[in-house]
Amino acid sequence: MPVLLDKYPPYYQPKITHRKPPAERSDLGPAAKKEKKDILDTQDTRTIPDSIPENHHTDIQDTDQIEEVQPANNSDSEISRSTSETWSCCLVTKLQLPINWVCCNTLNEKEKFVAHIDPKTRVTDKTINFIGTNLPEIEVRGVPITFVNLPPKICSIKDAEKIVNKVDLIRVCAGTGIVRKPYSEGCEGGVMSKHQVRCKFCAAEKERQRKIEQRRDKAEERKERKKIKMKNTVRSLKRSKLNLLEKVRKYKVRLQNMQAECEKKNEDVLQSAISKLPPAQQEAVKACFNASKRKGPSGNRYTAQWVYECLLMRNKDKKLYNHIRVHQILALPTLSTINGYLRNYGGCFGFQPQTLQMLAEKTADLKTRQRRGQDVKKRKNK
Repeated sequence: MPVLLDKYPPYYQPKITHRKPPAERSDLGPAAKKEKKDILDTQDTRTIPDSIPENHHTDIQDTDQIEEVQPANNSDSEISRSTSETWSCCLVTKLQLPINWVCCNTLNEKEKFVAHIDPKTRVTDKTINFIGTNLPEIEVRGVPITFVNLPPKICSIKDAEKIVNKVDLIRVCAGTGIVRKPYSEGCEGGVMSKHQVRCKFCAAEKERQRKIEQRRDKAEERKERKKIKMKNTVRSLKRSKLNLLEKVRKYKVRLQNMQAECEKKNEDVLQSAISKLPPAQQEAVKACFNASKRKGPSGNRYTAQWVYECLLMRNKDKKLYNHIRVHQILALPTLSTINGYLRNYGGCFGFQPQTLQMLAEKTADLKTRQRRGQDVKKRKNK
């Protein structure tokens, strides 16, 4: 007996007729069969047999067996609930499903539907629920699918298998790829194109989220740059402060060394060194030299000429005098010290002989009456 092979021509295969099992055959005569047929024709709807032959193949093309799946009423009205449940169960069990498709029961175990299981995640992502001969309910990732071209009515198992094959071609929408919002609000659930991995709504949402993320990244980058800039500024300021402190320390050491050298030198050597300077500068050098011998500003002694110079400087600019004294640029006494020195000095009034001699020379050519009120500085000697 030759073997059944799908790819061989039909004339190489024997003709096999599918007969009902003995348990389902009727032992009634021809008259009884005819009477039973008349009774069934008077009914509005047909019922699907509860038991299905085990040796029945899913690819059924005989008209008699198609009529078993198809309800008798060809009108567009909905079929009853019991007929729908029996019809869907019978149809689902006879379907030849593709890979990764399984037949499942509902929660009440009264109806059956087919579902596709993702081989990677082991999660159901596509479901088809056949309810009567109307269009089935197709859902991809829980979203009802309406963009698949379906036949107007399921009339045979082949129509149902075509629907399953079409749904099998639908690619599940990959979503936005963002953790905080994996799918858009208007996600279609799947796409039909092979070159498309997500629906148009998820693609638009991904682009919008990408721009938001880009703006957020730029803001974070600006903050990071600002933080780095501030950190570098603080570091440079600390370095500058340390450099200034080091310079001040060196200058203090240098000043202390110079003060120690001044203390060791004799006053005669100092006098000979400053003899070429003006008198006011000599007084300033002597005051600084005497101040270097003291540990603090208290207890210093000043000459009368230096006290007069300090009084003149303070009268000209008080702020400048205090600045020079506070920063120890020169050894200047305080105002109370100057007042104490002035109390010990006696005041007097008089003219210098050179002044009177100059006035006599300027007014020698004038009469006595003309000498009053004259500007002597503008007159020339004759």
